[in-house]
Amino acid sequence: MYDDLYYNNISPQYFMNNSMMIAQVLGLVYLSIGIGMLLSPAHYDKLLAEFEKNASLTYIGGIMALIFGYIILHMNNVWEGSYVGAITLIGWVACVKGVLLLAKPDLVLGQMVFWKKQRTLMQVVVIVLGAAFAYYGFMA
Repeated sequence: MYDDLYYNNISPQYFMNNSMMIAQVLGLVYLSIGIGMLLSPAHYDKLLAEFEKNASLTYIGGIMALIFGYIILHMNNVWEGSYVGAITLIGWVACVKGVLLLAKPDLVLGQMVFWKKQRTLMQVVVIVLGAAFAYYGFMA
């Protein structure tokens, strides 16, 4: 499972502890955002509008996405068919999103139009992801 020389010197328990901690954080963040989107949709519409208009926010968002994606991958770069693999996928998506926000922000900002129109779908996806990660992080 861990072919790299670096990973051969680290116990699998190390990755499991990291995976559980990251799942806990993702669960709390996604659940909080999802519930917030349900209870305060106008607030989240305002956040998205300000993010689109403000180049500095877009730039900082790109840096943050890249940093958090890298941290996730550094702590949990394991491809397997479980929540651990989903965490790795989120890390890679965050890194790619960060690079795109820094290098070609219009590409990412253009995708926000779709998500604005699909508010209910976005709320469901965020809450389901949050519930799944919270379950694996805190209960499994």
